[in-house]
Amino acid sequence: MKIPTIIYIGHRKIKIREISPKIADRDKIYGDFDSQKDLIRIDKSLKDEKKLNTLLHEIVHALLDHFNAELKLKDEEKVCEVLGSGLSDLFFNNPKLINLISSVYNSNKK
Repeated sequence: MKIPTIIYIGHRKIKIREISPKIADRDKIYGDFDSQKDLIRIDKSLKDEKKLNTLLHEIVHALLDHFNAELKLKDEEKVCEVLGSGLSDLFFNNPKLINLISSVYNSNKK
């Protein structure tokens, strides 16, 4: 699975970097979001479904940071886990939904 190297949230440009399993193991992560660097890191050895789930989880962290959710870390992790897993499941099981999102986006771009 090829993941994007940049996403945009509001005015922010969030970089996405795949990291080696060695670095992921050292840091004890599948992925993480650094709000100071606007950087998401993802273990490149993850299988596609786990990689997408992790990416969505980290994007939710970025959204919560950008929109100043100001949640306690434990609560933020729960929100990211539920939404990351939920969105991953939703997109895997409903590919027509992704097509719909893409077609609406493309028609509004014109």
